[in-house]
Amino acid sequence: MLKLFTSTEYENDPVFQELLFNWNKYMNSDEDDEEFLTLWEEVLMNDWYSASTNWLKIFRNDNTWRKKLV
Repeated sequence: MLKLFTSTEYENDPVFQELLFNWNKYMNSDEDDEEFLTLWEEVLMNDWYSASTNWLKIFRNDNTWRKKLV
């Protein structure tokens, strides 16, 4: 499913790979504290938003990644 919304430039980006690693760590966590999990998710979502905004600024004028989207 993720493949539909990304390009190879984005997938090969080390920042994106680190964000995926952190998200998988969150999803596979055995933490029981709901408040902690909520805070963790908010931090992760903020990191995703910041990184994707920066990536779009860099590739704003490059249209090749847009053609590959489904």
